[in-house]
Amino acid sequence: METSTIKPVTIRVSVETISAAEKKYGAKVTGLQAAGEGYFEIYKRTIAELKSVFTPAELSAIVDNINGVGLIRQFQANPEIFWAHLEDGDTYEGLFSKWGIDATAMQNKVKALTAAQVYFLQEEANLFWYGGDRTEMKNLQEFTKKFE
Repeated sequence: METSTIKPVTIRVSVETISAAEKKYGAKVTGLQAAGEGYFEIYKRTIAELKSVFTPAELSAIVDNINGVGLIRQFQANPEIFWAHLEDGDTYEGLFSKWGIDATAMQNKVKALTAAQVYFLQEEANLFWYGGDRTEMKNLQEFTKKFE
């Protein structure tokens, strides 16, 4: 990367994140820069790994279930917690029957996800509702096409 393309920014991060960056890289700025730049490369590759894993109905159920949920970063990369969240959606809102999903097949898929896959899958579902598109016009079909 050319230094002319690097621009200074100010961000807020937790004390724990700063400490981890300093411990790993010896300097918070270097560590946070590596983490931020690495995030988008990992994101791109992980979304590619998720292609054809879930059916459109399963992806729709995930998006449906994420609506109104505040993601907690330290739990977002855990397939077990994600599955428990989906089970709650089924218990309280009939999520699986609503979308015509086989719960056992869905459970096997979710629990087989890597930490990065479950993290970015939930991130994408969350961005469907709360991302940069503030038009209030949500297209579920466009969302599911990302994962075909």
